[in-house]
Amino acid sequence: RISQRGGNPYLVDQTNREGGLKENPEKQAFVRVLAAIVELYRQYLNEIDRDIDRAKRVTAAEALARFQTEDERLASLMPSIEEALNQSDSGKALTRRLRDTVVELRAAAEMVQRAAGAQERERSRVLHLASIGLMIESLAHELYRATAAGLETIAQARRSRNADTTVTSLRVLDSQLRTLQKRLKVLDPLSTNARQTKEEFELVAWIEDIVQGFASRNEGRRIEISTDARPQGARLNVKAVKGMFVQILENLLTNSLFWVGAQHRERVRLNVAHKDDDPIGHIEVVVDLSGRRIVVTDDGPGIPEERRETVFEPFFSTKPQKQGKGLGLYIAREIAEYHGGTLTLGPADAHGNIHSVIFEIGNVNG
Repeated sequence: RISQRGGNPYLVDQTNREGGLKENPEKQAFVRVLAAIVELYRQYLNEIDRDIDRAKRVTAAEALARFQTEDERLASLMPSIEEALNQSDSGKALTRRLRDTVVELRAAAEMVQRAAGAQERERSRVLHLASIGLMIESLAHELYRATAAGLETIAQARRSRNADTTVTSLRVLDSQLRTLQKRLKVLDPLSTNARQTKEEFELVAWIEDIVQGFASRNEGRRIEISTDARPQGARLNVKAVKGMFVQILENLLTNSLFWVGAQHRERVRLNVAHKDDDPIGHIEVVVDLSGRRIVVTDDGPGIPEERRETVFEPFFSTKPQKQGKGLGLYIAREIAEYHGGTLTLGPADAHGNIHSVIFEIGNVNG
């Protein structure tokens, strides 16, 4: 219990013995500061754990490379060993056993190599399914909205006795179905049969289709989403997996959309922005053909420089609970690297925040 007996006018009497601090703006600020400190400390500990894990981890490729080195060294020593052992009958028997053991070790190494290849293929499949799962979650909500809107449009047409009103309702329904069809068309390359198939297509037009489909289904968010090709008007025919671009861009755009919206809500709460602002933010997708890369930039709060690599770790998320799984950027980077590309963050601004993600598309010529 805090008392004012000392005569300090800044002390507030605490009358709720069980409730702890008095409920006021200062308490809320204090709790937020404590939560931020705990979160930073948790991230620091997680980064240390990951660094230790990386230092101890040995990949199958590293183990096989080490075995190959030792096998070559043993092969160079075998003539000397055999010469020394062949001086006696027991030595000759030991030589045969040694040769048999080397053959068995080489066979075991081949089995490990095949298992590692199978594991890598399975890992790719799981990543693909996880990415599809994240997108289907969004698509299910979109299908629900489109179906509900379509049924309402049909109901209005049935109730109306005015032919002009009915025609207008049918036009609205046609627009809704076309938007949904375009969205599903973009998802088609993610099917099981198409997901690893390279095909020839024009890159800029395909990126525009992906971005326009995403923008259409989120037009109610009042966030301006645009596409630009550099050099202006340039085009590039490529041979690559179309589904790769869908998975990566969908993840990046979804992430940008969330944070631009979250920033506007916070600004409205602080009375530095209006609730009905339009647009409330911008997302730009630049297809840099000369640099063979795609850059997604937004004017959201950005990513702190110190989290440049942390954000790509699986299950890392700064979104509120139940609003983020911490898999989007991780999966996007894994898919990019699997197809020979890379995914990195752009430069930080003067405040130390990063607003762009760079997708180096790698070899797209075959």
